Amino acid sequence: MRLPLPSADDLRDVPAFIRRCFRRLALTLDAPWALVLDNMQELGAAPLFHAGIAAALAELPESARLIIISREPPAPAYARALAAQQLALIEAPALRFNDLETGELVRLHERDWPASALCQATDGWAAAMILLLAARRELDPDAALQGDTARDRLFAFFASEVMEKMAPPDALALMHVAFLPSATAAMAVAISGDARTAALLADLARRSLFTERRAGSPPVYTFHALFGEFLRARAAQWLDPQALRAVRLHAAQILLDHDQADAAMAQLIEAQAWIDALELLIAQAGHLVAQGRTATLRGWILALPPAFQAGAQASYWLGYCELASQPGDALHHLERAYLGFTLAADARGAFDAAAAAADAIIFLGANLDALAPWMSQLVAYAPTYLAQRNVASDLRVLPGLLAAFVHRETAHPLTADLADLAERLIEEPLGASQRILLGSLAFYLLWTGQTLRLDRIMIKIDRLCSEQDVAPATLLRWYGVGVLVRSLRGQVDEALQQARAALALVEQGGAPLRAKAGLMMVLAAVAARDAELARTHLNNVAGLLDPANPIDATIYEFQRGMLLLLDGDWDRAAQLMRAAVASGRASGWPLREHIALLGQALAATQAGALLEAEDALRAALAHRFYAVCRWHHWIAALIEAHLAQRRGDQGRCLDAIARAFATGRTYGYDFGPLPYCCGDMMSQIASLALEHGIDPPFARQIIRRYALPAPANASQQWPWPIRIRTLGRFSIERDGVAASAARKESRKPLELLKLVLALGAEAVPVNHLCAALWPEAPGDAARNSFDNALHRLRKQLGGDHHVVLNGGSVSLNPATCWTDVAALEASLARISGVGPTVDMAQALALFDEAVALYQGDFLAGEDESPDLLMARTRLQARFTRQMGVLGAKLEANGQTAAAVLIYQRVVEQQPLAEDIYRRLITGLLALGQRAEAYEAYRRCR
Repeated sequence: MRLPLPSADDLRDVPAFIRRCFRRLALTLDAPWALVLDNMQELGAAPLFHAGIAAALAELPESARLIIISREPPAPAYARALAAQQLALIEAPALRFNDLETGELVRLHERDWPASALCQATDGWAAAMILLLAARRELDPDAALQGDTARDRLFAFFASEVMEKMAPPDALALMHVAFLPSATAAMAVAISGDARTAALLADLARRSLFTERRAGSPPVYTFHALFGEFLRARAAQWLDPQALRAVRLHAAQILLDHDQADAAMAQLIEAQAWIDALELLIAQAGHLVAQGRTATLRGWILALPPAFQAGAQASYWLGYCELASQPGDALHHLERAYLGFTLAADARGAFDAAAAAADAIIFLGANLDALAPWMSQLVAYAPTYLAQRNVASDLRVLPGLLAAFVHRETAHPLTADLADLAERLIEEPLGASQRILLGSLAFYLLWTGQTLRLDRIMIKIDRLCSEQDVAPATLLRWYGVGVLVRSLRGQVDEALQQARAALALVEQGGAPLRAKAGLMMVLAAVAARDAELARTHLNNVAGLLDPANPIDATIYEFQRGMLLLLDGDWDRAAQLMRAAVASGRASGWPLREHIALLGQALAATQAGALLEAEDALRAALAHRFYAVCRWHHWIAALIEAHLAQRRGDQGRCLDAIARAFATGRTYGYDFGPLPYCCGDMMSQIASLALEHGIDPPFARQIIRRYALPAPANASQQWPWPIRIRTLGRFSIERDGVAASAARKESRKPLELLKLVLALGAEAVPVNHLCAALWPEAPGDAARNSFDNALHRLRKQLGGDHHVVLNGGSVSLNPATCWTDVAALEASLARISGVGPTVDMAQALALFDEAVALYQGDFLAGEDESPDLLMARTRLQARFTRQMGVLGAKLEANGQTAAAVLIYQRVVEQQPLAEDIYRRLITGLLALGQRAEAYEAYRRCR
């Protein structure tokens, strides 16, 4: 199997990356298995590596084993594992063979040597036994491998067994070959300058003298690690410094000719050939970065002397390598690189440095005004870059370049081209892991209304989030994109789910990561209109943010302002939104300033500061970000409609609603936490749209999708979940579908509903209902019957929220239940409010509305209980009275004919309405229609 190379985010937390590698081993390998880490001492200190190995020990499957072989004692990172007995230490003396074990080894090698003699000659050292068994046919007791250090004993053995038996030219040839990690026969001849070297290596391999021949085309020879070390040490003794340096340089060239850049660089560094090393570094840097090997590249750069590190190329690559782990230091290196490239008139180098600097600035997230000095270089060279680009450079350049254009120059024509390129790039193996690439692309597509493309990106992000072995920093960034996009688009369940995953991910992380995850949850909670959840996490975040960071400040202030809007605390919300505008402007991030201006306009509208709201809205519409951000066109038009409604400007209000709905339908927008958390704003807008025929399907879509409660003045056009008719006939509709006829066992719940309606449908005392419906039952039994009937009624209506039980009284929910009685009451109230100068068209419209609702008596034909009779009589009297009032106002205004028309329609429906008959007769006589007046009189009698 092949383990993944660490990404930039992985290198920010090496121990966590190592743990993920062990988890992959556990999932991939069939148990039991063992992992051997040999020559651990070669790593040196490497505290992060050792910390990762130590942490992974606790996660090893029971059937797996990790064996670490080292000539040094365990690093301090293993102290806890040793104490917890997760790691057992076998000291060197315990590894020595005894006579019995030595005898088994001798038999394996088919020798008849005395086991005790071999054990004594080697002091029980297994490696020494293997060397003797490989190098000798007979055991010489006088050539014992004892005393001194293990390394000294081995070197002495190599000297006596190999070098002293070899001609000096052959020994020198082997020393030269040892500077190559492995060599073909041709490579060995090239570095030694001796044609006999190929045969020499073949002979050593055949005799198993510390040389291995690996099959291939052509075969490759490799020295035993310690034998190679011995040969290089002997070369340092035999050769003068200049000759030794020449061998290293020659080895480096041969290695380069065979595409072994890592080994070549090691030789150049040992030879202190800094010019050659820098040239190799520059030539290989792009390949290393494309492979995710930034740690290797950084190590090369840091091996250079300071004067070479300070050059433009080395500074650029060092800055790039430190973008994820040390963005502040990276920016310093990139500034130095930019200056060097500029002085050298290297436009491409300066452009690359500027793009990486933009990456660092955005990653630091303190103030995007810091991008301003770099934008001229990016704008000037970007067309050339797009014309000459390649995938390898895209992985380095595009993340910072796209982010700079998206966040500072959103409307620039090049931004769209860069976004197109980014969408292609994320299919590359390392493309999606580029730290800010996915986020910048997703935000750009959202803002510019390219929601179909955005959906594809979100599918990609979801797939990436489900993968194994993802660095927490990378995963948190993807969660952040998902939470933001889904919260803004109304996908609140998914947003909450990803926000919770982000919080769990950073539970043990540092304050900055916990703050980011906390703000994700606040946004998702506000989008879900869950004020308590948002408040809890906002309070947690408050102590984690840097108050001196304007980006942190503006995000916090804006989200707190939205929470106050959700709470209905308009004045404090307006105060917070003003602060968010100031901090957004200070952040240098046009988006944050612009959304804060819209927040200020909305909060000021709610607080009654309408002039301030107009000023803020005007500033938002003139803002440079507004020109390209279709998302903010949608939000701004909704806010303008709300503001116009509050100012009584219905024409402007309806025009703004039309623009908002057209934008939403065109670009796939129908949500936004800001307007949806602001009281009944969206309910009012949807109601007005339905009333005035502004894209009714879109209005109904947002009502149903986001369960908008009906406003107090909602008309019949509102898509009520429940419609109940009682005037003339009794019927119930659920979501526009008539309920089936009541079965016998369903009658009691319906009797309960009818009685609640008769008693006004609001705050009807439970005791009264129990007494009326179960008069013979004792108190507890009546209450139990009521509870059962209420449960069944709620089930018939499709939810508990339609019938509210609160404080010993029952109410129908006016936000979800439409009744013709309530609609008639509202219609009659409008008639009552008509002024004395009412015109005929208005009067007839009001009359038609009331008559359409009053189709007959309240619950006609039902059992005439006292409560039903009182309600029926009351409604009948009020309807008749208001019709008379309306007719009287028309007569007083000289419009007797219109009044007569109304009276005639009323008596057709209410043949016993004597007062209306008298008015009708009087009106007909005034019009000179005596025959018609007499006929009306006759019918009245």
